[in-house]
Amino acid sequence: MQERERPSQGRREVCATSTEPGDPAQAPSPTSIPVEYKEYEQLFRKAPISEALPKHQTWDHVIPIEEGKSPPFGPLYQLSEKELKVLKEYIDDNLKTGHIRPSTSSAGSPVLFVPKKDGSLRLCVNYRPLNNITVKDRYAPPLLHEMNDRFQGAKIFTKLDLQGAYALVRIKAGEEWKTAFRTRYGLFEYQVMPFGLTNAPASFQRLMNDTLHEYLDVFTVVYLDDILVYSKTEEEHVEHVKLVLAKLKARQLLLKPEKCDFHKQEVEFLGHLVGTKGVRMDPKKAFLGFANFYRRFIAGYSKIAQPLTELTRKDLAFNWSDKAEAAFQELKTKFTEAPILATFDPKKKIILETDSSDFAIGACLNQPDESGKPKPIAYYSRKLSPAELNYDIHDKELIAIVIAFEQWRVYLEGSTYPVQAETLAAYNFTIAYRKGSDNARADALSRRTDYIGPKEERPRAILKETDAGMQYNELLATIAMVEDSELEERLKKAYATDTQACNTTSY
Repeated sequence: MQERERPSQGRREVCATSTEPGDPAQAPSPTSIPVEYKEYEQLFRKAPISEALPKHQTWDHVIPIEEGKSPPFGPLYQLSEKELKVLKEYIDDNLKTGHIRPSTSSAGSPVLFVPKKDGSLRLCVNYRPLNNITVKDRYAPPLLHEMNDRFQGAKIFTKLDLQGAYALVRIKAGEEWKTAFRTRYGLFEYQVMPFGLTNAPASFQRLMNDTLHEYLDVFTVVYLDDILVYSKTEEEHVEHVKLVLAKLKARQLLLKPEKCDFHKQEVEFLGHLVGTKGVRMDPKKAFLGFANFYRRFIAGYSKIAQPLTELTRKDLAFNWSDKAEAAFQELKTKFTEAPILATFDPKKKIILETDSSDFAIGACLNQPDESGKPKPIAYYSRKLSPAELNYDIHDKELIAIVIAFEQWRVYLEGSTYPVQAETLAAYNFTIAYRKGSDNARADALSRRTDYIGPKEERPRAILKETDAGMQYNELLATIAMVEDSELEERLKKAYATDTQACNTTSY
């Protein structure tokens, strides 16, 4: 670790460079570490191969098996000479660290290799058969849109990334045999948590939540091995980062210097850009592959993308039409100019836009910005169920309101003046009509073309109030049919010349 002057907002910095031998692809690139954190520079070193095993803790990884099932004993996969060489090195290295040990387990999963971007090989254990009979751990990591609410008022951000994350969690004593993997060099089992186990993310999230629980949602959010520290001022940010680093040091959790960003107004976090104005999409992400993931940032996404969506249908020939080209160009523009979702401010007024169509509902949660213009906090839409499709349009509008309240309960709950309706009793709100042209976001979401069933035909009453002078009441109508315009015209003509029907109507 070498210290030198580097201009950065008037701050001296420590430049961390790796002097460890090994794979160049794994060697940290020079990364600026603010001098304020020099006392924690050992956190940014590369973990030596002789690093001791972590101690057993309450978050040790457990592999509960479904009743009546046994961990499988899989086949040996054939490996190339290159793969066998890497396998032997992997076994030797991990035996030295104690991460694995020889096993006499009745279980055994096969190993295979996948290529890395740099051409080297990564060993993987095929735990899929084991995962299929593992009782799932529902301890979920936090959601990004929930994290977004915590950044309200933050002006400065630091992102930290752990190294060797899963190796920091021990397999619970007595459970190691379930992780056994087969090789031509023998049977081995893990003492630390390997990649590929279905409940591994939940176990690691427990470790991180336990480590930083004092600071979570105060000035820190954690998603597995990614840590984000946020503050309102430079002074308090230095203190916040030091507190986090102290916790990591106490747990001997090391960081990847090349993956850390310090004291930024905007950082990349979980594939998004998080900054002073909220969360926005990363423009570097590939267009089509991430389009569907980012649809929540673009109101009316489905309507715009409909010509492109049609191209994915197996029953239609692929035809790049003018409409498809126009949709592609418009989406490119939308993605590069994507609106930023604002962070929720509990002190501001809330504006909830809702709408329904024949087949779906849509909603947009807003709060006014400095100019008073509604700024989106979140979007939501879903298809109507088969039963809901039969509801009157007014009932569908109410469904949109109720579902929106359920979706964003954490924002809207806490009413002083209860509403006289059981489902909405926790909320205080006023319903105001807004014409369609002013309700474009919710309107577009409720008309998403991907919610329309294939050639779905809706039943309706045979005759309307204006048809042949007959009185029509939808609530009393019991005769219905699938719409057929040709048949409808034939019925109208036949009715006009039906003497008995005319006499009955007159009577």
